[in-house]
Amino acid sequence: MKKLILLLLIVAAVPCYSSESPRDRKLLRFLHSNKAFLNWQLNWKKMQPRFNLSQMKFDREDSIKPKEISGFSFQILQRQNRLPFLFFCPNGSKAIYPFGFAGLSAHEGGYEIGFDDSNPFLLYDFTNMKCYELIFSGLYGPTFDGIAWLHNNLAIIASASWVGDQLENVRPELITIDFKRKLIKRFAGSPVEEKIYFEKRENRMVVEPYLIVKYKP
Repeated sequence: MKKLILLLLIVAAVPCYSSESPRDRKLLRFLHSNKAFLNWQLNWKKMQPRFNLSQMKFDREDSIKPKEISGFSFQILQRQNRLPFLFFCPNGSKAIYPFGFAGLSAHEGGYEIGFDDSNPFLLYDFTNMKCYELIFSGLYGPTFDGIAWLHNNLAIIASASWVGDQLENVRPELITIDFKRKLIKRFAGSPVEEKIYFEKRENRMVVEPYLIVKYKP
């Protein structure tokens, strides 16, 4: 009996932590009130009238464990046409590139992006002149629909991913990348049928530079 009581006391003394923090909820409210990724929000409202960015639910948390890619150089970046699609943090020390190893080619005043089974989001570290695979992205997401750097160590990505036993549904996702805490968190909305998603989605990427000025952690 004494052993049981002692065990219960030990279990009761172990703190339980939620993976979603008040800071996360504050961040979602900030993005919603400042109309971040507005086209993305409105697009999801067309598919799902009750969609509300501030009410997206915590889905999962992963540690940042970047895999280094050898052979990084500025010459490679220029040769592969990646420079226009590097999304830099405010001080320019790092940048996220969303199209992985897909080929890019100039096309009618813009660029045409090739597709691959795996196009991870890449992180370019210009302080140490290294390149890393940051987040896996495959045929079923996450997509890259928008990005905002809120400071040098916090990036937000608006996205979508496929879910369901047969990957028959698509849901909105918001991905937060905290380089200081080395955490990637995902927040998700309710899914819609894939057919509805392809009928109503707008294939547009949004960059939100002005949010840096307004954000106060």
